[in-house]
Amino acid sequence: MLARKFSYKTRKYLTSGGKEYVSDGVVGQHSPFAAKLIESLRSNGGDDFILTLSEIQVAMEKLKTLPRFGSFGDDERLSDFVFVSKTRK
Repeated sequence: MLARKFSYKTRKYLTSGGKEYVSDGVVGQHSPFAAKLIESLRSNGGDDFILTLSEIQVAMEKLKTLPRFGSFGDDERLSDFVFVSKTRK
């Protein structure tokens, strides 16, 4: 799966929202968007230690304001942004 993902050029973006207001959350804490992103990254990708942008997108669907995902430039159709954890718990 990784070899296939790495063989495509990836140009993806992830933002907390579009032109609508996006809550910063509680003062002194992470915004809801940042908290969910950090939670996803800390999961180390689960049992396979691989976290894709597609998996982050699923976690973000629980937020009140839906983050924006997309591609730009010469992004290839089957590509995905991939985090591979070096940490094995």
